[in-house]
This record gives sequence, structure tokens and C-alpha cells, in this order.
Amino acid sequence: MRGIIFLLKIYKILLLLIVNIFFLLLGIGIKLLFYRNPAVGTRIMAFCSMLWAIALCRIFGIRLFIRGHYKEIQHCFIVSNHVSYLDILALASVRPSVFISKQEVKDWPLLGWLAQLGDTIFVNRNSKRSSLEALHKIEEVISCKVSIAIFPEGTTSDGSEIKEFRSSFFDVPARLKIPVQPVSIKYLSSNGDNPVAWYGDMYLLPHLWRILGMRHIDVSLYFNPVIKDVKTGFSRAQDRKTLSSISHKSIKDGLSIPFHNLTGN
Repeated sequence: MRGIIFLLKIYKILLLLIVNIFFLLLGIGIKLLFYRNPAVGTRIMAFCSMLWAIALCRIFGIRLFIRGHYKEIQHCFIVSNHVSYLDILALASVRPSVFISKQEVKDWPLLGWLAQLGDTIFVNRNSKRSSLEALHKIEEVISCKVSIAIFPEGTTSDGSEIKEFRSSFFDVPARLKIPVQPVSIKYLSSNGDNPVAWYGDMYLLPHLWRILGMRHIDVSLYFNPVIKDVKTGFSRAQDRKTLSSISHKSIKDGLSIPFHNLTGN
């Protein structure tokens, strides 16, 4: 049995390398082809990123159970709780999107290069200048009619609770009245544990090696009701904090719904 699992892991690693290298070369070609028309390039790369995520979901054995209001709006500001790096694949496979990520991911071999080609917006959370530049890039992506996806907790957790959201990136949807789509991500397990969660001081490679041996990973994506035009009447800072708070509560409520009670549109 151990030999079969080992061979399964090696097989998946080879597939991951082939698919990632293919999309890396494809991304380079698209960037060169649409060098003078970055808006079109952004839309095409977002679609290619969705195809990449679908392919990787197949390799990892990720089975998505999509429920809620996911058909209500096509491009918006997507916010979600954060449990694992697999969250990115799950969300990206549903809708063409550009993700906001921490600066460190940019330096990862292969995956960092793919993230850059996918127009990922990297942020150094300790730099005010980096945050301001990120806000400007978010506006550019939204103007291309492509969704922005962000994990406002700023880090992963074990999935049992949602950490407080960082409200700074809610400035763009609050100011430009961009619809916000809160999404509740839950990994489904028959025995109640969550082997997919990656958090704290866990090392990436041992964790990845372990989940490569899993035949199936069931993920529930509950798209909560879209939040539109939140305005407190006080200040822009208060608007974004209110929008952040409403999104946090929405995602928390979505996680509390038992899977068998989730209903789609």
C-alpha cells in the first residue's frame, strides 16, 4: 500500500511539473504578444490562470462543491477565509481572477514566476508605499473587468476560526463602490479533522508531500450574498472598516452552515 501511495505522489509531481512549465511558457508568450495592450493581456492571463487552477485541482484530486450566490456577479472583489495554499486553486478555478499575495511568494521557484505572469499583486505589509502601489494596481485590474481575490486575514489558520481582517484593502471597493463577494471555504472530512490546513510554523514541502498522497480533497465554496455600496456617511476609513466587518461576519456565517443545508442558485 505504501508503495502505491509513493508512486501516486511521484506521478502527481511529474504532472505538476509538466502543467506548470506549460503554463509558464504560455504566460510568457501571452505577455510578449500583448505587451502593447496590457488590459487585454490581463483578461487573457486571468482566464489562463483559471484553466491552470482547474488542471491543478484535477491533479490534486480537489472536488469542489460550489453553493450560494456565485452566479450573481461575474467580476467583483472576492474576499475569503484562508486555510491552505490550495484555497488559491479552489477560488481561481471558479472565476478568472487576479490575486493579492504577500511579497515572499514572488521569490518562490516556478510558482513565484507563474504568480508574476498571472499579474498577482504582491504586497509588503510592512511598507506603506507597497500597500499604496497595490491599491493602484487593484484599480487597474478592476477596470479590466477582472475580479480581484484576497485573503484579508493576511495569513492561514487551522480553519476552526477566522482571524481579524485587515481593512486597508477594502478601501478600493468602498471608494469605487465595487461589489464585494465574501466566500466561505471549508474542507470537508468525514472524521472532522483538517489534514489540508497549512498554518503556523508548518514547512511547505513536507505538508505538500503528505497531501499528494490523498486521493480526494473535498472543498466547499459557499458564495455568500454580494455586498454592494456600503456607505456609513462618516469617512472613507469608516466605510472600509464597516465593509471589512460585514464581510468577516458574512464569511463566518457561511462557515457555520452545515454542508447538507447549503443550497445553490
